[in-house]
Amino acid sequence: RHRCPHNAPEDHLDIPHEPIDAVTSYRQEYDEKHVDRQVTYYHEDHLHMEGDFTGERRTDYTATRGERAPVKRPQDNLRPEGEFIGKPKEVAPTRGERAPVKRPQDNLRPEGDFE
Repeated sequence: RHRCPHNAPEDHLDIPHEPIDAVTSYRQEYDEKHVDRQVTYYHEDHLHMEGDFTGERRTDYTATRGERAPVKRPQDNLRPEGEFIGKPKEVAPTRGERAPVKRPQDNLRPEGDFE
């Protein structure tokens, strides 16, 4: 739809550009209270260092390769009793037997002479 630019509608709402200082009714009725922060108390521990502390610089420390602890394998107390008899090696198949390849058959046959 075409609007004529000469007859532009006038804006009756005039929005001020300065900030609006509005106070809500809740803010007016709110009773503001101030509370002092509690003092934090730290309990002293009973752990104190004994003797003189001598700090070492990293340059004084030389890295040495630590030796590895021997690996301990857990020992079990389960032992088979009697003599173990396994399967004979001739009976165990060395390679799986493959089923014969069978083509699917259908009952559709061409009738008449084939040209």
